[in-house]
Order: sequence, then C-alpha cells, then structure tokens
Amino acid sequence: MGMENGAPIATLTDVAYFHRRGIRYVTLAHSRDNQISDSSYDTLRTNGGLSAFGRDVVREMNRVGILVDVSHLTDAAIRDVLAVTTRPVIATHSGCRHFTPGMERNLPDTLIRAIARNGGVVQVPFSHYFLSARSREVFFQAEKKLKDKGLDANSPEGRQFMTAELTTSGVSVRDVADHIDHIKNLVGVAHIGLGGDFDGVGLALPPDLADVSMYPNLIAELLRRGYSKSDIRKICYQNTVRVWQASEQRGK
Repeated sequence: MGMENGAPIATLTDVAYFHRRGIRYVTLAHSRDNQISDSSYDTLRTNGGLSAFGRDVVREMNRVGILVDVSHLTDAAIRDVLAVTTRPVIATHSGCRHFTPGMERNLPDTLIRAIARNGGVVQVPFSHYFLSARSREVFFQAEKKLKDKGLDANSPEGRQFMTAELTTSGVSVRDVADHIDHIKNLVGVAHIGLGGDFDGVGLALPPDLADVSMYPNLIAELLRRGYSKSDIRKICYQNTVRVWQASEQRGK
C-alpha cells in the first residue's frame, strides 16, 4: 500500500507504525505544504524544500524500508530529498517539464538526471494534465463545453461526450511515448516506469489509454518506436521492482 501524502506522519515513530500497517511508499506532500515538505501546487513554500523534520523522515523511511516518492514536491524539496536519501527514490507519477514549460508538477531535465544518478525511477503518467501544454488546453476546453451543455461528467452521456471530444483532439498514447522517449534519451531505459494515475485524474486521459485494458496500445507504440522486449519489461515493472528491492535492504 502507498500513502499519497505524508501529512499523517506527525512523529518519527509514525514511520515505523505505517510500515507495520503495510505502507511501502509515501508521497511526502500532495496539494499543500505540510510539516515534511513543500508541494509544487502550493505557493507558500513553507519549508523552503524539506523541513528539518522532513529530512529525518526521509532517513527513517530509508531505515525501515519505505520508498520515498518525490512526485508533487517542489524542485527544492526534491533536491533536498536526493541530498539526504541513501536509497533510490521514485517519482510515482511525474512527466517531463520539457513538454509543459513552467509546470513545476512535472520534472525538469536536471532533476530527471539527478534521480537517475540516485538510481531511481521516473514513472510517466498518462493524463492530459501532464502530457503537454496543448493537451491541458484540449481537456480544459472539452470540460468547459461539457459544463456549457449542462452534462454531468459522471453520467454516461457526459463520459460519452468527453470521450468524443478528446478523441478528435488527437492526444493519444503517442504523447505518453514521447515522455518515455525523452527520459530514455536523457538517462536511459533503466530509469523509466509507468504511473498511469487512473484513479486520480477522472476523464483527463487519452481515449486509447483510458484504463488498464488499454496498456497494449502503449506497448504497441513502444514496439513501433524500436523498444526491445527487454526494454519494455524494464519500463513495465523491472525498474520499479529493482528500486523497491533496494528500499527493502534495511541496515545494509
């Protein structure tokens, strides 16, 4: 199990408590700064990165065997994590800022390289929110049309309307593969994973990658681009399993 916000960690002893309860990764912050770390979605920059307590939390997560997830964090906080951690980290659902200039929620090339030097993995998300400036605009325009028509996004009619609108936009698995290509060209296949975020982004997903049944569409696109079966196994699971196993080597 994972915890997509470290806010419930109020004392260092809580880290081991949550490990005993089955937690194996923690995203240090989510949409707001907390006592551990600043969030890329917040404007306060409360801690200037990681707090002193946050540094201790990272060390304790390393000790007990919980993966540190740097998605949602500010650039400064990610740099602080990488300066403290003795284990590889993961970015469970972060794309490349190369395609979304000015969007701190995605990673710049400098931090992708730094995560690779740490031995970690960047897990590419699939949502329109992360893929490009154009894909974000496409979704927001479709969402506005939905509201103008008075449709409920959760109704069959609303979902059908959004699927039709997004299909005509041309946003697809190709956009996801572009992020994978970018990371491969920067640091190699060993540092790429998949972070679909299906349960977090609602309808903001390419129509050909809208749920887990559509993974073969992405695999086919990677094969078309020349990725080997070995490369694809690494991207699909082996890289993340490697980092997970490294996290569990406690005391070594």
